[in-house]
Amino acid sequence: MDLKGVFEIIKSIDGVDLDLESNFISVSPASLLELADKLKNDRDLEFDFLMCITAIDNGDSKSFTIVYNFYSNKHSHSCEVRAQLALEEEIPSLSDIWKAADWHEREAYDMMGVLF
Repeated sequence: MDLKGVFEIIKSIDGVDLDLESNFISVSPASLLELADKLKNDRDLEFDFLMCITAIDNGDSKSFTIVYNFYSNKHSHSCEVRAQLALEEEIPSLSDIWKAADWHEREAYDMMGVLF
């Protein structure tokens, strides 16, 4: 399934948008957990592997971009999800959905100060 197909399944979630030019899905921090649950548990998606979480300093001393890369072993598809957050703003942890998130989130906190 391509990114457009993934978006068709999740587009009803508030705060979710598709950026076809850069090939990613954006989500508001408030909707991240709802989106993550859908990505992992929807039978047509089944993103069972959280490959990476990356924090990007946007260079304005005011905000970060958090990038999540997911893969489905069953369906052999992947997607990238990005969330923008202000400095000192907290973003929900995904460690209850993907245990591997714990390690990546600790790294983002240690390196960039992102609060999960």
